[in-house]
Amino acid sequence: MPELEYENLSVVSIRGQVKNPGIYPITYGTTRLKDVVSDAGGFTSKAYLPLAYIIRRQDKIDAYVDHRREYYTAFQYSDLTIEDTSRFSIDMMLKKPIVSCDFAKAFFENSEIDNVLLRDGDVIVVPDNPGYVYVYGQVNHPGYVEFREGQNMEWYIEKAGGYAKGATKNRARIIRGKSRVWTEGDSETFVLAGDEVYVPRPPDIPQGLEWQKYGTIASLVSVTFAVIGTIFNIYLLSKKQ
Repeated sequence: MPELEYENLSVVSIRGQVKNPGIYPITYGTTRLKDVVSDAGGFTSKAYLPLAYIIRRQDKIDAYVDHRREYYTAFQYSDLTIEDTSRFSIDMMLKKPIVSCDFAKAFFENSEIDNVLLRDGDVIVVPDNPGYVYVYGQVNHPGYVEFREGQNMEWYIEKAGGYAKGATKNRARIIRGKSRVWTEGDSETFVLAGDEVYVPRPPDIPQGLEWQKYGTIASLVSVTFAVIGTIFNIYLLSKKQ
């Protein structure tokens, strides 16, 4: 009997709304997302693909990772400005071990890019439809709003009582339930189940910065008048000559 080549054995797990969740063997470099879903009997009627994702096993244990060193190493030769550093640090610290793919495009639109190759230890998660969208911030009745297919951000804000006093409407955003990415909610952008809609207030500006802003404006006005006065005096002198 030939010996098993254990180094070539690879498995993935699939959980959630599939007919036969569990652990499945894969062939490294060959098995794709659709193959495993098919082996698992396909999706159940409750599966909600816009929220489905794949977790990839990490070689490093997070507790032993020096995030500050990784940050400096990544930033060392970048062309980011000083204003980018805080945002870059947050994004790097909160990186998620997920595979970039869109289940809806893979299964409904036959997108080969989204029918990704799987690797040993991958975990496929297929949740059900949560049935709600959470609306909060400067709205009159913040809270859960029942999900309705094909509706945009303004529809959900209206269902939450509309904009409250002090709301900055042009800064309202959809926060995607799967990726947590903030998206501008125009009329053609639909909200998905599990998303959040956030309506902010005007940004809080410290009193010192507010006075500094007014002082800068006043200085610019003074300089402008001084330049105009100088030009006018030069004009008067040239007329006399």
